[in-house]
Amino acid sequence: MFELNDSLISCLAYIDCNMSHRRKDFYDSIKPDALQAKFWLAEKYNKIYKEERSANIIGAGFVMFNDYFLHMMNIDNIMYYDLDKEALSLNWHALKKVREKKLISQNCLDVFLDYEYVRNDLHNGVVINYSCESMFYMKNYIGITDYPPDTVYCFMGSNAFKRGNINVSNNLEDFVEKSGLTTIDYSGEKSFRDETKYLVIGTA
Repeated sequence: MFELNDSLISCLAYIDCNMSHRRKDFYDSIKPDALQAKFWLAEKYNKIYKEERSANIIGAGFVMFNDYFLHMMNIDNIMYYDLDKEALSLNWHALKKVREKKLISQNCLDVFLDYEYVRNDLHNGVVINYSCESMFYMKNYIGITDYPPDTVYCFMGSNAFKRGNINVSNNLEDFVEKSGLTTIDYSGEKSFRDETKYLVIGTA
């Protein structure tokens, strides 16, 4: 617990000194609903896949407490992708303890427009997107990438019209169709206070 608190204190100090205008965004990212959604994804993934995998996490956002989910999912050699430079700079503090145990890198780019620069040699890998509602359809992303056939995809979306959401889903069936996955190992929906989240896990 000390290590988590140490990372949190480091993040708060960094926000206060360098990016106080993002304080609300950071606090929103560690609200119970946001953490419960990530736990839901990790729990369902962990019931299906046991072996260690490398991971691309796209649209990462703020990742405070992500070390818990990384351990739960047994993933290592992780690359975070996000267009938000401020989030990535803060995440380096949030992940400072887990970086002592796992190989972690970050890259600031648009995974659709700059797809040729996204790491795709994921052998026994997993691609995770916690916020599909803020991007174009994942089936289009899969279509332009060159991930190995055994790549596992974990996609989470939302029905909420919020700032930055350009691709909300009407229901679970709608979200599954947008995912582009042909083999579905898990699909489900979960209601939170102000939105419904959709989750699909499988392969293309």
